[in-house]
Amino acid sequence: MSAANFLRYLRTTHGKAGKATTRTAAGDMPDAVDPDALPALETLCDTMGYGTPGARLLLTGEAADRSEALRAAALGLRWAGLDGGQILAVLENNPHAWEVALAHRHDDADRARAYLWKHHAGKAAAEVTTTCLDVVALFDVVTAAALPDADPKAPRAGGLQWATVGQFCADETRLEWFVHGVLPEAELCAVFGASGAGKTFFVLHLVAAIAKGGTFYGIEAAQAPVAVVALEGVHGFRDRLRAYSTRHGAVPNLHIAHGTLNLREPGSEREIVPHLQAIGPRGLLVVDTMAQATPGADENSGKDMGAVVARIKAIHRRTGWAVLLVAHSGKDARAGLRGWSGIKAALDCEIEVIRTAGYRAATISKLKDGAGEGNEFRFDIETVVLGADRTGAVLVERGSSQFEPGTPAPAKPQGKNQEAVFAAFEQHQQGGAIARAELLRHATGALVGTGKPRDRAREALEGLCRPGGALVADGDVVLRTPSGFTGGSGGAIAWG
Repeated sequence: MSAANFLRYLRTTHGKAGKATTRTAAGDMPDAVDPDALPALETLCDTMGYGTPGARLLLTGEAADRSEALRAAALGLRWAGLDGGQILAVLENNPHAWEVALAHRHDDADRARAYLWKHHAGKAAAEVTTTCLDVVALFDVVTAAALPDADPKAPRAGGLQWATVGQFCADETRLEWFVHGVLPEAELCAVFGASGAGKTFFVLHLVAAIAKGGTFYGIEAAQAPVAVVALEGVHGFRDRLRAYSTRHGAVPNLHIAHGTLNLREPGSEREIVPHLQAIGPRGLLVVDTMAQATPGADENSGKDMGAVVARIKAIHRRTGWAVLLVAHSGKDARAGLRGWSGIKAALDCEIEVIRTAGYRAATISKLKDGAGEGNEFRFDIETVVLGADRTGAVLVERGSSQFEPGTPAPAKPQGKNQEAVFAAFEQHQQGGAIARAELLRHATGALVGTGKPRDRAREALEGLCRPGGALVADGDVVLRTPSGFTGGSGGAIAWG
């Protein structure tokens, strides 16, 4: 339920009782609070709602009634979780709120501060109680501009931008690329795969090309600063970076952060935003891995992960930097990266990394805009000697294949037996592959009760591995068929 609908529900249910009338005295003015210890103003206004009168006053100074907007700001800050002293610190350090206070007290600074406390910060702290009616009273003021009964002529911050067809099509803004056809300079992208597939090797190879302005599989990369938040396997990442530098030379323009981060916590973006802004107005932020950046989160919960996605989008909005998540795949690799499906919907680009018995590969499984979806980039991992008793590893390109538009996607399993066998493959595969003998064993177990389960398993596997089928047999290994793959092992393979 949206905030506005929730408010309508409260008004409908409790509106006849009117506003709460019991009030508590504001009390003595508190000691000064260090403004640097407070959440960023943008974070507070996010919570208050950018379209509310209080947020507009604090951010722009705009308000039809500045006194009423100041009251709304104080109540909104209380709703955002601040106490009276913290609210006072925000207001007296905000130039727009302070200007209103000075105007009310004839430019007397001491009296202006007392005014902010008595009539706004202290009153907001005292007014907000835990009763439902007080919540309604609070929201009546804080969200007045967002509700249907607000003045329809009042301008809103943000929101929709209207244009004629001619005006809209005249906009020459185009999608920019870090690596054309591979990684767009977009809001949110992800690289995912099973543990051990080679995700971090692939990501390091990709972002190093961007940081250096080099080439990636023969494609020129647009040079841009890169920041990597390394939260998983820091020592291994350090050795991989050393190995890359040993093989390919130093990587300028690459910034590393390590330690702990929890993007579930409000204000956690302050660990990132100022540093990116100091580096430059655009670049690529890599978070490795999403699981380590969201400790304690229910990965399947829209509530938990939706808040994380919103915080990541806020980082993009405030810095102009694109964000690339490194994530794990789920049990069903066909569903993409692990967790809440809303994350995949929010992605501008998704790249899957797999490991087989013969090679590793990264495939562009989703590209919202531009050509490139289905393209595959194969690679190996080679050891690099870093010292007498120390080694690292580095990605070595093996080549790429371009997906041809119109190539049919791999066929889906046909019938209950194929579906059961394919489900067994998905359950037991590692990095998109499984030994053929092992798969036959699991397939037979999945068809127990069908009558001659081993024969039924062979038949299902032969069907799945026909040209264009969902699986392909490569020697003693069975792989998930990549998008655009037109070969096939055929159904004549002996399945033991």
